[in-house]
Amino acid sequence: MHSRITAICPLCRESPAVDAATHRDGEDEGIAEPTFAMIEVLHSGWSEDHGVCAVCWSFYRNLVRVLNISGCFDPRFRIGGRGAIAPANPNENGQGSLEFQRSKT
Repeated sequence: MHSRITAICPLCRESPAVDAATHRDGEDEGIAEPTFAMIEVLHSGWSEDHGVCAVCWSFYRNLVRVLNISGCFDPRFRIGGRGAIAPANPNENGQGSLEFQRSKT
């Protein structure tokens, strides 16, 4: 896997960030899209073009896994749920805050 360093990670501002495509290419379980969605919700000014370091990627990827395992997740963060992508601001107030819903399964 080839990593392209872009700058300092815009999320933690401590580690070198790599191109987000590096993380997408390294995932095989459908977790990249929900992880990107989680980062975008929690860091409103972030986009994939900004990159993300390995430590932050691991943190947000694991957060998505925990939400999926607990059954408490927004459809945007469902692993393997590319077809279940919800609108960017599902909340009525449009503030972009996370309102997690218990799974109905």
